[in-house]
Amino acid sequence: MTRARGSQIAGLAWTHASAFGGAVADRMSGSERRVRTDSVSPRQRRTRRWAAIGVLPMSWITVTTSWMRRSLYATTDSRAMVVVRRRSLGTDVALITILAVGFVALFMLLQFGCVLLLRAGYPVAVALSQCIAFAYLLLALWLMIAAILMIWQGSASKSLAAVGPETPAGEHWVVESLAARTAADGAAVFRLAVRTVRSMPAGRVLVAVARTPELQAGYVKLGFTPGDHQRVYSVA
Repeated sequence: MTRARGSQIAGLAWTHASAFGGAVADRMSGSERRVRTDSVSPRQRRTRRWAAIGVLPMSWITVTTSWMRRSLYATTDSRAMVVVRRRSLGTDVALITILAVGFVALFMLLQFGCVLLLRAGYPVAVALSQCIAFAYLLLALWLMIAAILMIWQGSASKSLAAVGPETPAGEHWVVESLAARTAADGAAVFRLAVRTVRSMPAGRVLVAVARTPELQAGYVKLGFTPGDHQRVYSVA
């Protein structure tokens, strides 16, 4: 089991964005593939890159909150990652709230600094304050676009619920965000998933939702039991 380090957050955010942004780009262009491949046209490669940039804020939030709760696992080169977290809506809301409050608090602090500069006789503070406000507006729009793209891509799954009537009772832990930077890193992410799943304490019920039947088959190879609507589960 290899928990990700704080120094890996930036690299893992790009890995997550590359994987999910690539899926968004393939779906938008009508060339969505059940099995990911790097053998695409230069135009599609550029589209994937722009889509990855588009979802990057949400990827950063996903990676950061997963790292904060010690549920993020990654390879040492940050090109493959997986998240194994306990199902807890309260924890999710609390972490996102902390990030949101920090985002707003930083804005207020920067604006207060501009006010102090203005009072100290620096007229440039007015322009600086406007630039900060404009930058925050652009970042907020970027976050909104990223959220829309991630939700739209998630709607491709038959079910967003990882737990169903066939899932055994117990302490449920969700396996999610299996992400590889490129298709060539796909084997690495599954090796990482194997090590992570096998290191879980006995008794935990691991659950996941596969986006495609092929991914569900991959989970089955890891020892998971297939369920309805491409759900899978495994008792550690």
